[in-house]
Amino acid sequence: MIFLDTNPLHYNTRFYFKENIMPNLPNNFDAWYEGYRSWLAEQGCEIIKHEPKSLGDALGVSTGYDWFGFVNDQDATLFLLKWS
Repeated sequence: MIFLDTNPLHYNTRFYFKENIMPNLPNNFDAWYEGYRSWLAEQGCEIIKHEPKSLGDALGVSTGYDWFGFVNDQDATLFLLKWS
């Protein structure tokens, strides 16, 4: 599995998600949390909790502690190029 640091990438993905996908979801944290994970999964990405008890934002990500994980090198490369 390939791991990418969430620091530089989470802000960009979160902004895109907020502007383009969140308006189509119900206005509650559960929908945002699941919607963000589903959207990342479409890109071959999953959030890996480094510190399971760390606090996260409304999307459930603890920036700087969690990682973006990928099974395929190609998915990780495309994700990095797209969201850097």
